[in-house]
Amino acid sequence: MAQPSIPDKVVLRYWSCRGRAQALADFLFDREVPFVDERVTAGSPPGVWVRMRKDPGRAGPFAALPVLQWGDDVLAETLPIASFLNQTLSLPSRAAPSATARHDMLCSAAYLDVSRPLADLIRSPASHPGTSLAKRAHFVLPVVFQKMRLLSLAVGGRPDYFGGETPAVADFFVFEAMEELAYLMGPHGGLLADALPELTEYRERLRARPAMARLFRDHRHARFTGFPDEPKSLAELESLPWRSLCAPVPRWQLSEAEAARFRAGYWGRA
Repeated sequence: MAQPSIPDKVVLRYWSCRGRAQALADFLFDREVPFVDERVTAGSPPGVWVRMRKDPGRAGPFAALPVLQWGDDVLAETLPIASFLNQTLSLPSRAAPSATARHDMLCSAAYLDVSRPLADLIRSPASHPGTSLAKRAHFVLPVVFQKMRLLSLAVGGRPDYFGGETPAVADFFVFEAMEELAYLMGPHGGLLADALPELTEYRERLRARPAMARLFRDHRHARFTGFPDEPKSLAELESLPWRSLCAPVPRWQLSEAEAARFRAGYWGRA
């Protein structure tokens, strides 16, 4: 693969939390792309975002974050930015469309079916006032764990990454899904080693990469969302029966033969 051309100006702009942009930032840090990781704090100082959202050069065409400035191009929305970075920095220039789609579908599954529901769960006291956070968690989390088990089959005990010897964008979307799940579990996060052993080993390998180790040491945002009452939601989630929530739902359990088909299916051989 030819060395891609990196423009002089690369800026990833997002709120001052991990949220929808952290997997993108992880990838850029890991690839050691020179870029500005610009984080915006809503309302401080007053009016910053009000002014910024009227500037499509900074807030993108939809007045929303994240935004990636790549030279003269301004790209918006998490998944299209992920696809752009994957095609620009990860995949060979003549990669088959199906190869691009397989990376995109991993990003989509990890983001839409795991990260987004977990963020929505934290924010549910505001988005669903009067609804028990614990009741919502008992509905959301078994589905999230089932999706993580299917993502684990895609990892499949591979000694490398979805991008081969070097992680691709998709690797960091799956990685952040694990990080976010561990974050919500708090002191119960150790249960992940038994519930998702392959993804736990995979998460540890990615964390140990030199650029990622520096990121966790020096530049990791503490909060997952921008929701002001995130600490209160986490405290309530801490009291959940996590051991039972981690357990497979019997009707969703796969036989070894079924699991092998799912594992092969990711690579287009089902």
